[in-house]
Amino acid sequence: MEEIEAFVPEGYEVLDFERADLNNDAQKDVLLILKSLKEEEAMEEEVLRPMLLLIRSFDRGLKLAAQNNKVVYCYRCGGTLGDPYIRTAVKGKYFSVEHYGGGGLFKFSKIVTFKFDEEKDHWLLHQDGSEYFELNPNSGDNAEAIVKTGERILTRNDFGTVRFEEYDIYQASN
Repeated sequence: MEEIEAFVPEGYEVLDFERADLNNDAQKDVLLILKSLKEEEAMEEEVLRPMLLLIRSFDRGLKLAAQNNKVVYCYRCGGTLGDPYIRTAVKGKYFSVEHYGGGGLFKFSKIVTFKFDEEKDHWLLHQDGSEYFELNPNSGDNAEAIVKTGERILTRNDFGTVRFEEYDIYQASN
């Protein structure tokens, strides 16, 4: 943890982190998500949450390989359900950032997946998926209460080549 703390600027703390081989070199790298110490009290909606890809160099130290401040939804972006960030999942050359939020009768989920491209030696957007749900107010607490109203799964065929640093979850949501 001490090694990770070196990448946490003043005014921030660790929201989440995952240790995994992010660039297929058989070394444990780190996906690090930060949050502002003041995000819960801030009135503006978009207090950004930086995500850092920290790669272990051959001398065993971590170095910043890439950063994106707009890949994790803000604390207030989940509506009345609260913080929409669920987790970051890593599998092989892929990592996904998962969200869930909404309020009242409307709910949403969003999963954004990146893949390490060995040719480009970088992480590229692989898939951007969203689902939208509405609750049927007359169903009570049973399975029929949830009605899926929409799903959008975009792939590289839809958005082309998007580097990790270039992705903007707020633009992609529109």
